[in-house]
Amino acid sequence: MKLHSKLSVLAASVLLATPMLAMASNPIIKHIYTADPAAIVDDDTVYIYTGHDEAGTDESAYVMDDWHVFSSKDLVNWTDHGEVLSLEDFSWASADAWAGQVIKRDDKYYWYVPVNDDTDGWFGIGVAVSDSPTGPFVDAIGSALITDSMTPNETLDIDPTVFIDDDGQAYLYWGNATDDGIIKVVKLKDNMIETDGDITDIDTDQVPSFTEAPYMHERNGIYYLSYAAGWPENIYYSTADNPMGPFTYQGMILDADDVSSPTSHQSIIEYHDNWYLVYHNADLPDGGEYRRSVAMDRLYYNDDGTIQQVTPTTDGVGVDGLGGEYVLKNRLSDKCLQPLDGATSNGTQIVQHTCDDDDTQHWDLTHTLDDTYQITHQESGKVLDISQGSVANGARAILWANYDGDNQYWQLDSQSDDDEIYDVTNYNSQLLLETADALLDEDANVGQWSNNGGYQQQWWFLRPEATQIEPVSYEGYYLSYRANGVWMESSPSPLDSSQFRIESGLADSSGISFASITRPGYYLRHRGFVLYMEYDNGSDDFDEDATFYRQEGLSDSSAVSYESYNYPGYYIRHQYYQLRVDPESDIDDTSDATFNEISD
Repeated sequence: MKLHSKLSVLAASVLLATPMLAMASNPIIKHIYTADPAAIVDDDTVYIYTGHDEAGTDESAYVMDDWHVFSSKDLVNWTDHGEVLSLEDFSWASADAWAGQVIKRDDKYYWYVPVNDDTDGWFGIGVAVSDSPTGPFVDAIGSALITDSMTPNETLDIDPTVFIDDDGQAYLYWGNATDDGIIKVVKLKDNMIETDGDITDIDTDQVPSFTEAPYMHERNGIYYLSYAAGWPENIYYSTADNPMGPFTYQGMILDADDVSSPTSHQSIIEYHDNWYLVYHNADLPDGGEYRRSVAMDRLYYNDDGTIQQVTPTTDGVGVDGLGGEYVLKNRLSDKCLQPLDGATSNGTQIVQHTCDDDDTQHWDLTHTLDDTYQITHQESGKVLDISQGSVANGARAILWANYDGDNQYWQLDSQSDDDEIYDVTNYNSQLLLETADALLDEDANVGQWSNNGGYQQQWWFLRPEATQIEPVSYEGYYLSYRANGVWMESSPSPLDSSQFRIESGLADSSGISFASITRPGYYLRHRGFVLYMEYDNGSDDFDEDATFYRQEGLSDSSAVSYESYNYPGYYIRHQYYQLRVDPESDIDDTSDATFNEISD
């Protein structure tokens, strides 16, 4: 059903859109360019810390000013937690937010990053710390841990990797082959921000053709030192029986001929009894040496502990499933799932209520490798639960703080060809979520019952407040964001790349801003007069670039045009299918700057 913004809306002014089943594929991050992945597993969640490539297609240098972190439980639906660390967080740094790595110790997370050090030579390695894997991170020292003067003319101080052995001893490795540089390693004190003893060399006899990107992991008493080798960069590895070596070269993990990026950077993790190689390529549109993308594939060991060469895939890894923010609407009553009276305390009864676009009806889905879901109430942060973990018919559905119980997980079974309607089965009881007694009443209780095929046991999973923007001159095309900008596309993939929540303007509440419906904190903004979907870094410049005024359509008074807040007289327009901001006087055909707002 296609509804223009001036027509009626569905379910008492709630704009709802079809959900999109996320499918495993590489690259795993598609909305921005990402590089140099550093992956960890913490609390049954994979976190990947990346650099952020922002170089334009006409630039031949790295433009990297910040780092992002992404998380997933199913390796398909990745949550972007935004720009959680930037050059501005290091007062002594001026440029080059290059490849770093995070490690957890004593409930703190330490992020080792190379940056241009204003105080000592070229590169230095800093340390940021946080109480959470997703930040905020702050400079832990106030200066570099490793400086250029500590390794004079011996290596470029970049690409740090950190490893904690079973005995609790931490090690820091880093290096680059510029000017015949080699890998360096030093022990760290327990506080993780001081070195302990002398810096030691790992020479190229131990790591042949070393270029950069050392990474250490251990399995069954074997210590694996992988690294980028040659140019374009392969990934090789050497092994030892202790973290300091000596190391013996073993072979290739990833062949440069199989990867589209000339640079390479890797991490290796175990998750749910399987091993994975996390790396980057340049497979996104307009990708290249300076616009890379993180990918992930399975990694296998031989019986003798050697690693089999990894063949990159486009299929990727993980389990297909839903993810992100949804409204759950009962198929029988057409009412939406929410806590009674919008309460947020433990034990609050879950009910059905008239769909009214209130935040209390918004739920976040987290999908796991076991193909189960946690359904988290967005406003309270508590999860959908069954009271006291009951397995009985009629037990109440409630809100409760997440303690990872089986009764807090759910299975979804599609009941429609378009994957909009689902049975929702409690993992613990194997009973279905339903409106009690098939009632249609306002605030009727929701609980669990054996499957009887009734519509009171089926739920629409719908995106809240989703709007698509259609150029009037290209019916059936929609604005869709990718890493290289915003484009007109007839079949946006994924669908949610073309769905926006129109909010009050970030810089002026009388204007509007276009928020991503699946990536919290992301907005359309113009940069260099080109439109991008980017994370709101909190700056005045960003807020102004992301604010527009709805005006009467330049070519059609029944449609709309979007005037820039900080460039009056400039409008969003499409040119050769890409969206940009130009002065009205430069827009020969004003239909290029005129749009319909459409809700499905």
